[in-house]
Amino acid sequence: MKKAVQLLLVVAMIATSASAVFADAKINAWGRGIFAPAVSGAETTPSNGVSWGKHARIGWTINAQDKDGNIGFRVDMNCDAGNADSDGHERIGLQDEQKIWAKPIPIVTVEIGRSVFYQTLRGDSAFGSWNYMRFSGLDEEDNIFARGKAGQGDAANLRQTGDQNGVYGGTIIHLDTQGIHVFASLDQSDDTVLEPKTYSLDTGAGKIVDDSDTLVKEVYTTSLMFQRGQYGAGYEIPNVGLVRAQYIGKAYLDPADGVADEELTNYGVFNAAVRLDKLVPNVYVDLGTFIPLKSKDDCNEVKKVNLYAKYVMGNMTFHFTAQTKLNENDPGSPGDDKLAFHIGAGADIGIGNGLTLNADVRYFDKVWMGNDDKASVGLLAGVAKGFSNGKIAAGFEMITGYGTIAAANNSKEELDDNQWAIPIVIEYSFW
Repeated sequence: MKKAVQLLLVVAMIATSASAVFADAKINAWGRGIFAPAVSGAETTPSNGVSWGKHARIGWTINAQDKDGNIGFRVDMNCDAGNADSDGHERIGLQDEQKIWAKPIPIVTVEIGRSVFYQTLRGDSAFGSWNYMRFSGLDEEDNIFARGKAGQGDAANLRQTGDQNGVYGGTIIHLDTQGIHVFASLDQSDDTVLEPKTYSLDTGAGKIVDDSDTLVKEVYTTSLMFQRGQYGAGYEIPNVGLVRAQYIGKAYLDPADGVADEELTNYGVFNAAVRLDKLVPNVYVDLGTFIPLKSKDDCNEVKKVNLYAKYVMGNMTFHFTAQTKLNENDPGSPGDDKLAFHIGAGADIGIGNGLTLNADVRYFDKVWMGNDDKASVGLLAGVAKGFSNGKIAAGFEMITGYGTIAAANNSKEELDDNQWAIPIVIEYSFW
């Protein structure tokens, strides 16, 4: 009896201590899986995965902070299929955020860790088919105002992507007070001064490839870290919305200097956006632009102007997106630049009993799709059953003109003019 009482006292002390240390500790979770019994292509095949490719996302997040909210950590984990080690054994993986954070003063937060995201100013245009099986050509995440991020890298930033598989550390410092938001995002590296990173690059495409003869060796110095950082600010205008601007530091290999031991050339992209979401009730409009501060011939990056709008009317939400690349390569006339564009409209209509109809239509011009003879039209019709912490949905999708649907791995020559899929989506969210 005495030992039992002592054990209970020890457990109580541990529980009390844990409660004192982690005044706010919880597990959140988000995941999505898509099963398509039929996806057309060279053959009609089944597919199992997520909107962006293979393997269902089964993820969860651990958050904890002290009782005063001054210090804490966040870890995002997942048990997706395909997270196998070199021996083929499945393992738990890491996803968006692995960070520790502290507030030296109430309005300033310092975050250190891999895949750090600062989402306060972010803008995207995700709706409809983005959340089912995505059509080729969809570009709806961070396409209005890109998240401040460090450690995650950037597909258009040769320095940050490294071998395209590594995810390194990062640091974000942000200030938030009275509608003012300022941040600095710094990508770190696993390079050492004595062992510089080696890149194999295709100077023509400006991308990392395995079969290029061009090698670049670069020591990632403190100076380069600052030059290739991401710095932004935003201001919430009362009763109007949000304006924001940022500089995104990047790097490329100058084709004229494409020889061994040459460093990458730094450049930047200016990204500005204005969101009007408080001016008119139930109306949300977000307009953003990306302007590379180097010639496209050098950095292989185009100018973009993107718009997203939505209108809520009772149990209906209407969406519209218009996205442009102002100087995209013309597939029909190599060497020439043309306007490329994608427009889309959609609706989510509640019909009662937790059911919502989803529909959208997309048009991708041939320059946007990289086709020299055909534009593409994408269609989605679906119905979702919502629950308190998720949904199940089913739909029909089709895209024309050599467009493809996520997880349908066929070459252009294997495709019919129309490709279709029947996706069944299950998504959960515990926050």
